[in-house]
Amino acid sequence: MKLRNLIFAFLIVIALLFTGCAKQQNKKILTPNGYESFSILDIADGDTIKVLDDGQPTSVRFIGIDTPETHVSSKPLGEYGTEAYYYTRKCVKVYSKDVVYLDFDQDKYGNYGRLLGYIYYKKDGKYHFLNEELLKNGLARPLFYDDSSKNKEIFIKAYEYAFEHKNGIFSKYNDNTIIKTPKQLTKKDIGKIRWIEFTVGNVGRSGSFYKIYSNENDFVVSIRQAEFNAFFKNFNLYELKGKKIRYFGEVWKEGSKYEILGRAKFEINVLN
Repeated sequence: MKLRNLIFAFLIVIALLFTGCAKQQNKKILTPNGYESFSILDIADGDTIKVLDDGQPTSVRFIGIDTPETHVSSKPLGEYGTEAYYYTRKCVKVYSKDVVYLDFDQDKYGNYGRLLGYIYYKKDGKYHFLNEELLKNGLARPLFYDDSSKNKEIFIKAYEYAFEHKNGIFSKYNDNTIIKTPKQLTKKDIGKIRWIEFTVGNVGRSGSFYKIYSNENDFVVSIRQAEFNAFFKNFNLYELKGKKIRYFGEVWKEGSKYEILGRAKFEINVLN
């Protein structure tokens, strides 16, 4: 009986030790800035990582930005997606030693239980804002929502900075070899950065999107309301009707139409 009691007591002690270790492992450390620290488990792509959240593997979606795809999904594989992935990987794994620091907006969790975060990494004793850096380096495009707007002005300036310095995706801005008409587009252009030259047939609204249609209805530029509000101030899209323009961006396909998801007015070049 004594031996049985000793074994039982020993097992309880071991269980308590493991419980204490687990709690210590899952404990979130707050920085002086109020950021929560998380251990990195994996890098999915440029704007999605996986961390340990209360002992559970949890995906983190970077708020306010959209890096080109590196995996086949509803969106095509995009140029500079690989560069965005390796930039994020270097920052959080090499510089920040597999630890990231997250700040949150109104909603901490989004669809499917994902964390929605502003991502910081630590380098040389300072915290660096990864969402902003990806935009400034031309490795991401803005993607805004009403409930994730705390750093919107920072992101607007970062995307404008990438354009002004022709970083990343904008390094192709002055490349005349990527100019195409809608008729010249093929499936090989999907996911590629192109200037699409066309005459505007109509401008309208569809749900939360502004739409700029080619006169032959074989190409469309779609602009989300959130990005329109941020980047198209004092710009009247409806005045484009009947004009020949070029639009710069990543080519997608929407049904039978080729499409670019527009983000800012400096992506438009009005020819006449």
